Amino acid sequence: LKSLDPEMFERCHFFDSVFSMMLMQTMRADMSAKEREAAYQEIIAPGPAKRWTKPVDLFSKDYIFVPLHLEDQQWSLAVVCRPGLWAQQQTNMTTSRFSNGGRNAVSAPAAAAGAEVSEPAADFSGILYLGPLRLPPSSPGIMKLKWYLEEEYKYKMSHRTAAASSSAEAPPPVGDPRFRIMTVKHVNGAQVNGALRLLDPCDSALYMLKFIEKLATHASALKPPLENSPLFSWDAYEELRFRPEDVRWLRRDMKRDIQLLGEQQAAGEAAAAEATAEAAAAEAAAADAAAAALRAAATKEAVAVREAEAARHAEELLADEEAEARAKESKKAKKKKKKKK
Repeated sequence: LKSLDPEMFERCHFFDSVFSMMLMQTMRADMSAKEREAAYQEIIAPGPAKRWTKPVDLFSKDYIFVPLHLEDQQWSLAVVCRPGLWAQQQTNMTTSRFSNGGRNAVSAPAAAAGAEVSEPAADFSGILYLGPLRLPPSSPGIMKLKWYLEEEYKYKMSHRTAAASSSAEAPPPVGDPRFRIMTVKHVNGAQVNGALRLLDPCDSALYMLKFIEKLATHASALKPPLENSPLFSWDAYEELRFRPEDVRWLRRDMKRDIQLLGEQQAAGEAAAAEATAEAAAAEAAAADAAAAALRAAATKEAVAVREAEAARHAEELLADEEAEARAKESKKAKKKKKKKK
């Protein structure tokens, strides 16, 4: 998608299954506000997980793809459509509902239960759900995703307003985006509903990848858009249809890619091992050369010491001979002296 349609790619964000599993394990639908905030902070804690959304503004995206494994079902897919539009509408509603007698307000029990509100007639903003079974909007798995979006919005907006405001002024409060009542629409169709009920988890995961590929590639060209279709039927769009053979080819391609990655990894490890061995050999050669140099220096020093000792011994012998010669001369001189007397 990035190479075929870079503009569409920039309008999408793709979460992976690791994020989904962490979200399901960390966030609970029945948490209090403080518990949800703590769970969100745990998800974005320093480490690999923080890279999921730190550099990304989710609320500037048109589509957010989230693979889900909910409530012992097969793999399914949630597509969050235009979350920024939803947040804008809901925060505007929050600030205006007190001036119109509460006509736009949603009751606290309905919000807590995850009740849906009617979306505006313009661009749809909500969640499309593709799975084998129809889930209610208050389904625990769906609610966890909604609460995550709410905490993400509050966290990002609070930091943005704090950075934009002067240090002398308190940042303005962040409006309530109310993602907890976000509309959820189930996409129908034989491939989405009927086929997934018959698949094992591995095949359903492959179907999810195919759904993501088709939606990300064709969503902007669908007439009318899938999210605005009255029946939300996958089968109604020729661009979205695919055959079981396409899934088998996807499995083949994934197997080939995994094998290629394995071969590349093995080649990289072999090259790294070879480089390590060469470095070790070079280090050993350098150590041998250093040892040889030390031995040569020691030998040279020993030769120099022996030569110095030999020279000193020769000097001592010469000094002894000279002393002996002087002694003889002195003795002769004394004898001559006696004879004269």
